Amino acid sequence: MSNATDTKQVNIRLEDEDRKAIDQLVVDGEYENLSAFVRTAVKEKLNPKLRRARMRRELIELLKDPEIRRELEIVFPGV
Repeated sequence: MSNATDTKQVNIRLEDEDRKAIDQLVVDGEYENLSAFVRTAVKEKLNPKLRRARMRRELIELLKDPEIRRELEIVFPGV
């Protein structure tokens, strides 16, 4: 992770709904703070490998849900 000497402050505007959603992710322990969320989002957008890794983690988590697995069986029988 970057340290304070090689980062620059950037101001952004967020809609209240987006800020509340990010704040909830912080409360849930997904991110350390708002800045960590923004840094991660920027890096994922700029680096397709990071984005793919996040999507893979999310897909694996979804596949643990029995309801999702049942829905997939309907769409992809025998898989």
